[in-house]
Amino acid sequence: MNDFAQMKLERKKPLEITFEKGKELITVYNDTFNLSGIGSTREEALKDLIEFFIHDYLSYKNTPPEKLSREAKSLLQQYENVIETYFVL
Repeated sequence: MNDFAQMKLERKKPLEITFEKGKELITVYNDTFNLSGIGSTREEALKDLIEFFIHDYLSYKNTPPEKLSREAKSLLQQYENVIETYFVL
């Protein structure tokens, strides 16, 4: 899975996200998995969320388990659940 960012993902089911429009920026988030992104358009905010998810996931996935804190291990498991539940690899 090290090439996760390069893989073509097919959605199994939609991931619930919420958009909030501020004065200048739009925020997109998913409370269940604590994911968020911001941008000047909905598309930019969604792209930011996706990039945040991929960056964090690969960071944790590529770190030896003994070097991850309990919180980081939990977050990695949550991210893997997102992938398993919502996407076909």
